[in-house]
Amino acid sequence: MPLNHAERITAETHVCSTCYEKLVSFLLYWYRISLPIYHLLPDASQREDCWYGHACRTQHQNEEHARKRNHVCRPTRGS
Repeated sequence: MPLNHAERITAETHVCSTCYEKLVSFLLYWYRISLPIYHLLPDASQREDCWYGHACRTQHQNEEHARKRNHVCRPTRGS
């Protein structure tokens, strides 16, 4: 489900579990990015951005990488 019509989604909208997970992930990301930087853990504001940002697959497979880089940013490399 593309999220280009997210404003049409209501509490009555039925979606499959895959689309639901995509929607929740999308909304949580934008909620998190809207918070001021001081809401981060103290060391998080010092992290260097990951080139792949929120689209980084490594962050889900490598805890050290996830902790080392900021992933709440837009990708600057890759697709």
